[in-house]
Amino acid sequence: MEQATAEEENNYCIIPFNSAAAVVLDGVDPALVHLTLAIAMQNGNTYSITVNGVEDLAGNAVRERSNGCDLFIPEVAARRSAQQRHHGGPSPVVGLPDAEFVEIHNTTADKTFDLAGWTYSDGGQPAHCLIILPPGGFAILTDDAANAVRVRGFGTVAPLTSLPSINNDGDPPAIE
Repeated sequence: MEQATAEEENNYCIIPFNSAAAVVLDGVDPALVHLTLAIAMQNGNTYSITVNGVEDLAGNAVRERSNGCDLFIPEVAARRSAQQRHHGGPSPVVGLPDAEFVEIHNTTADKTFDLAGWTYSDGGQPAHCLIILPPGGFAILTDDAANAVRVRGFGTVAPLTSLPSINNDGDPPAIE
């Protein structure tokens, strides 16, 4: 991008109302700009960012290019704010696929959780969760590509590197 137009604050509009207090063209990647906003964005809001008048090195200007985004700042999940339900049997309940999986649910209405630090274990080697779970959201944990295909129609699938063996009775595995 051409530096003068890329760094012009008035070439950027953020809705709901906000503006760029400072704009800096990235020193390594000339297709990237860094915006410092006049007002901090709020967790849980949807924003639309419009770029207008920024030119490339040949003098071609962008005209009214918009993109939307949602801002979610993940929080640490409190105990019982995420629930689990596991299925490990070869004879599933009617309507469920014949696959080992764990379903997790964010029981809150207003919190987004980053489960990157969580593990799933049945007393053996724990598996690590890598998912963002929005308010009221569900995710299905599984480790096998075939199982992921079987459960895909039931919601967001979060593959694990390995899924601990799921008991059909006795001690239930735990997400921590």
